[in-house]
Amino acid sequence: MQTTLKKVKNSKFEFPVEVPMDARPIISGLLSNDPNMRITLDAIINSKYFEGVNESKKGVDSGFNKNGYENDN
Repeated sequence: MQTTLKKVKNSKFEFPVEVPMDARPIISGLLSNDPNMRITLDAIINSKYFEGVNESKKGVDSGFNKNGYENDN
């Protein structure tokens, strides 16, 4: 487990063949060491991996506002 964690921290990981090619940029974007470079929810929803998903199912409410604070619902 420590080896895997070190690889992720150093961005030196490889994907198993079972991970779809279109999903890999999403995973890499989520695991980015630089918080400013991490993939956004909009980029995930509009990624090639989610092409063809019903538009009504893309209307995800993360429960957080654009500043990262929980919404007052």
